[in-house]
Amino acid sequence: MNVIKRVIEATGCKQSDIARLLGIESDSVSAMARGKQRTYVEVLAILSKHFRLSAEWLLTGEGPQRTDDSGMTILEGVDGARGKMTYIPEYSMVRASAGNGYMVEHEFIDNYIAFRKEWMADMKLNPSKVAVIRAEGDSMSPTISSGDLLMIDMRDCDGFSRDAMYVFSMDDGLLIKRIQRIGKGRIEIRSDNPAYRTWIPDPEELESIRVIGRVVWAGRSV
Repeated sequence: MNVIKRVIEATGCKQSDIARLLGIESDSVSAMARGKQRTYVEVLAILSKHFRLSAEWLLTGEGPQRTDDSGMTILEGVDGARGKMTYIPEYSMVRASAGNGYMVEHEFIDNYIAFRKEWMADMKLNPSKVAVIRAEGDSMSPTISSGDLLMIDMRDCDGFSRDAMYVFSMDDGLLIKRIQRIGKGRIEIRSDNPAYRTWIPDPEELESIRVIGRVVWAGRSV
């Protein structure tokens, strides 16, 4: 069973109702229901929010079905460790390059990673405003290695508000770099690996940059 079929099962709505909600043709919804077309993350987000259904349940059929008004999963009847966890989406086909730029075509939720709610609160993070992606390349080595998981705080997307490590898009690629503000609206873009140069983007390049978010956590396999 896929996302569209689970929405219909949980709500009793029709494919035509979903099409109107999404602003797309019924044929596209039908294709998603038949597994002939992938369900993009934007579609999943709209359906989850509108019907108050857990994104985890929509994707996998597992875990609690419903969410509360804030979008947090309702863990009714769940005790022990699981009730103390929140689940953050990991996006596949999205890799932030610790190098010279990694091209991305689409974004899909591939997995959910559990983090303790207490830790999220201590970090002052909003679970609905963070995401996990993977690093690619070696320009941020030794701090970040290729394949490392990165948690991105997407509230920090309105420019570079502080000196920190950011994920941003430039020339249709994603980059992870340290940003240092140097005054008069200018920034230095730095790598932790000294083999990569530091550069100061000119005003035209700055206009092309879209900030995705600030890196607040990194994890890796050993």
